[in-house]
Amino acid sequence: MSKLLPFLMFALAAAMVFLVMTRRPLLRGFSGESFISTGRPPLVVSPASGLHAVGGGVTDISPATASGTASARVWYALYAPSGNGQPTTDGRRLSVILAEAGDQWQWPHDVSSGLHEVRVDTIELGGMPGKVATFTLPADRDPWASVWHEAAPVQGQAGDTLVYRFTFLPDMRRTKLVIEYREPVDSIQKELPVIEDVPALVAFARRAAEAFTLERPQQGKGPDVQTKLSTAHASLERRLLAKSLGELERRHGEQR
Repeated sequence: MSKLLPFLMFALAAAMVFLVMTRRPLLRGFSGESFISTGRPPLVVSPASGLHAVGGGVTDISPATASGTASARVWYALYAPSGNGQPTTDGRRLSVILAEAGDQWQWPHDVSSGLHEVRVDTIELGGMPGKVATFTLPADRDPWASVWHEAAPVQGQAGDTLVYRFTFLPDMRRTKLVIEYREPVDSIQKELPVIEDVPALVAFARRAAEAFTLERPQQGKGPDVQTKLSTAHASLERRLLAKSLGELERRHGEQR
């Protein structure tokens, strides 16, 4: 045993050095234009060329549950073609929403928006399985409507929005990552209602897929957060945000 002691001490010291070198504080924010999370798993969402960060924040919401409400914390980043706050005719918008459930809660497998969805499918990005769906978002059910109007208004836009939503449930469903690409319905709709226009929906889905990249770097090896997220926009409709993210359920084995 005495001969093994130096080896065991060396192994313990090496393990401690490894933990110190690889462990990073849990942060969410920006590195340049990219949204960064150092949580589990680490995530990097980067906008495509031509889209720029126009805002971000963190807030608490109260999603519904089977017996009442629970708590979740939401970090978000918003992207648009222009960041000067002036109206633009380019209606492309991208939002990254990371929602972490409170203790004892998790996000269910059902990630539907609660709206009429079309072209629902599964996907894998950055090694993470997820789901995609397209839906029309009425202005009165859009938690971000006023935020977008302040941060990156679309010239003449006051109607509904076409949304392509990517949803992922990492960290054993304790976290929900939602990435939404949107354009004004009026800018897409021609003769047919846009939700029935298959060629238009296919082209829209292609633009959504090209609007960002999602990476999952190894723990401790992703970019550092340069700008931490602070308070949310005052105009953000938290009740509508909670509704759009869906209900929470208790983790398996947790008691009421």
